[in-house]
Amino acid sequence: MIRCKVAEAALVGERQDVGALMNGSSGIVKVAMLILSLAACAQGQPTRMKTTMPSSEQQILSKGNLDRVKRYILESGERCTYSNRYNNNPCVRLPQLSLYLNPDPGPDGHPQWNINCDITRGDFNTLVVHEEGGDSAYHTVDFRGADAIVLKGRERAAESEMLRSKLVLERAVLAVLQRVDAGASSPEEAKK
Repeated sequence: MIRCKVAEAALVGERQDVGALMNGSSGIVKVAMLILSLAACAQGQPTRMKTTMPSSEQQILSKGNLDRVKRYILESGERCTYSNRYNNNPCVRLPQLSLYLNPDPGPDGHPQWNINCDITRGDFNTLVVHEEGGDSAYHTVDFRGADAIVLKGRERAAESEMLRSKLVLERAVLAVLQRVDAGASSPEEAKK
């Protein structure tokens, strides 16, 4: 991380005089090393990109619909562990889709405050969807805010990757809403 900051500072400092750097072989080597250093830093920092959707695109992924999906998952009583970050996440398995709820951060902002996903301890306003048999990607939407629906993905995710996440999430939400609208209060009733 420190090396990345040094490389960024070097880039900013050298940006105005790239022409002077390019004169002579040592200048070319400096620029090449700087580029390689920045590329290595970019690959070593796996942060997440967040995209807040405009209200015109919130028809399926709305706060109301996501709250209905959350209630359905919580009422199902199913529990699954899908990652090492939490244990016993509320979940529902549908044909080709697995839906998980992640607990909200605690009062101090710590993300693993409710590590055992106790429904009496906190709320669950992050939906994670995984396609069975698909790629290993987990598609995530955070709906904690009243109007802010936030898709989460890898930093530098291509627009097509974020669109794919949105489509997978919409498909999962629609599948649950169809079950809810059909009167199935739980996955077991939906199978009947």
